[in-house]
Amino acid sequence: MELRDRIESHFRYFWENDRTAVLLKRKEFFDSIPFRIQQHIMCKFLFQDIFTMSAFKTFFKAGKDIDANFLYEVAFGFMPRQFKNIAEERYIYEEENDVTEIYFIIRGEYAIAFNSYYKFDDNQLVSSITDEELKGPADMYKNGYLIAQKRSAFGYIGDYYVLSSKRSQFHYVAIGPGVVESYALTKDFLYNTIFKKFPGLH
Repeated sequence: MELRDRIESHFRYFWENDRTAVLLKRKEFFDSIPFRIQQHIMCKFLFQDIFTMSAFKTFFKAGKDIDANFLYEVAFGFMPRQFKNIAEERYIYEEENDVTEIYFIIRGEYAIAFNSYYKFDDNQLVSSITDEELKGPADMYKNGYLIAQKRSAFGYIGDYYVLSSKRSQFHYVAIGPGVVESYALTKDFLYNTIFKKFPGLH
């Protein structure tokens, strides 16, 4: 896939799945309605599927009842992200790269992989790896990247790296049929908005 097509695909997905875009385009109208209705739109209509995920509640260490004001603020930070099972678009995080977003996975299969440092071209990899479960997509295998664990529509990823300002220790990649769909909270949004307004969370 050409770079132009990849860029167009990225922004097309973003625009189609940005749930707050319409509200922000007419922010003066949205701000004029009663706050309890604003909360209902954001928390019960637009993002209820994410707020009711056990992963979301676990991440924020929330109990059965989560403060509506907190949910309202968080909702404005969610940004849609997708990753496809093709060489150019599969990497959610790459090993040793900076991590700036936490992803709440909505659907799709992904894997945690590591660099074996074996070389496919000189047959080190072929002769050393006999467990088929370790072998991922062909493009990864040729680079010596092996699968450590597979997950499907499972929770959230990136929290450790974002909150401790660490680089990714592994590759996180989209695999299997379909795409990995998620909503992201950026490090900047969490630190400069959420943790300042709700300091007890961090």
